[in-house]
Amino acid sequence: MTKTLKTVTIDQIMRFGPCEEYPRERIESLLGKKPVTALDILMLEIPDDDKLWAVTREEFIDESILHEYACWNAENALRLIPNPDSRSIAAIKARRDWMCGEISDEQMAAARVATWVAAGVASWTAARAAAGVASWEAARAAARAAQVAYLINVLS
Repeated sequence: MTKTLKTVTIDQIMRFGPCEEYPRERIESLLGKKPVTALDILMLEIPDDDKLWAVTREEFIDESILHEYACWNAENALRLIPNPDSRSIAAIKARRDWMCGEISDEQMAAARVATWVAAGVASWTAARAAAGVASWEAARAAARAAQVAYLINVLS
């Protein structure tokens, strides 16, 4: 089965507000002037952070895929924590239940609030546990590469 990917024009990308490193001329030199897909951008030789910034939006990827991508990222992050907060695990389940129409918007909002509280605690703990900037940056780069690979796999 062939997937139909959304296309985005250079004008739309410019409306996203790219940083000064990506003026219109550079974007056109990377992509040409034709409409592009998320896969076109994910395959560029640019930093993974920049790829993810560009494509993780509904103009490129269906909302349902973006929600599942967020759940996938959250699950991978929780795997790195010896005893993840149960509110974070419940929030991922709530997101998937909400995506299937099994819980209301109000129930999803309540789960989101609980997650923000848990995230605050987790980020403080992670910051204290980080061995150093170099190891943190290496882990972040590996995570970004995995995120790009996941999106390429889902969209291909």
